[in-house]
Amino acid sequence: MQEFKLIDGDFVAGDANDVLLNLVNHKIQYHDLQVFKMMERFEKDGVERHIDRLTELKEMREELKDYIQTMGGLNCNFRVKTTITLVPLVVEKSPTYSTSNS
Repeated sequence: MQEFKLIDGDFVAGDANDVLLNLVNHKIQYHDLQVFKMMERFEKDGVERHIDRLTELKEMREELKDYIQTMGGLNCNFRVKTTITLVPLVVEKSPTYSTSNS
């Protein structure tokens, strides 16, 4: 297992909003693309997982926007910490698509 520090800093509301929403939007684009590719190849296995993750990410995006707007209106800055943890998994056969809920 290895951890990587992705974000570790203090931000004014506008910058926190930009950084976090860009990350979430990128994840949404990734899952949109995965669904598109799977549908194009008529693959049904795994599509629901991506659709579920899209729903979660879109809800999170709205919650983040609302929270940052509310707290930013109260002159709050934000400390943002994000760590990526990679845990190697042994697989017998290479998967054709990701099996995680990113």
